[in-house]
Amino acid sequence: MSYLLVEFNTFKKETQKLSGIALLVDGKICLVLPKKFKNSKKYSIPKGHIESNHTPYLNAYIELKEETGIDIGKQKIDFQFNYKYKKNGILKRMKVFVIKMTIKEYQELNKIERNKKEIKKVKFVSKKRALTLVETKFKNLIRHIYI
Repeated sequence: MSYLLVEFNTFKKETQKLSGIALLVDGKICLVLPKKFKNSKKYSIPKGHIESNHTPYLNAYIELKEETGIDIGKQKIDFQFNYKYKKNGILKRMKVFVIKMTIKEYQELNKIERNKKEIKKVKFVSKKRALTLVETKFKNLIRHIYI
């Protein structure tokens, strides 16, 4: 019986949990381009795997700060949702927190040095432009952010 259980677990698909913040400033979304994608432009919202000692929001907050240098402080979360996608056969479950603000509110935020070893570019773009910059698996994520 235990042999069958071990065999079943070997074939069981792995699931990873992530969280991220979709930061919208006057309708433009913050996207990042990781350095690991050297020859392609695979932008995404700032996100990362959830550390065992972090809540999904704390994890997303830390990732946003590290990847963009933007410290949103105690901004109000406008809405949140779960998003699933597959990468290399692994199911990824991401908790997305959407935060909307004006350019004036954004200008008043603290900014720090971002992690330039990991992230090549940070940009704020329109929904239309974002849909051309992200991978196919993230197009529905962008659409859902703009509901």
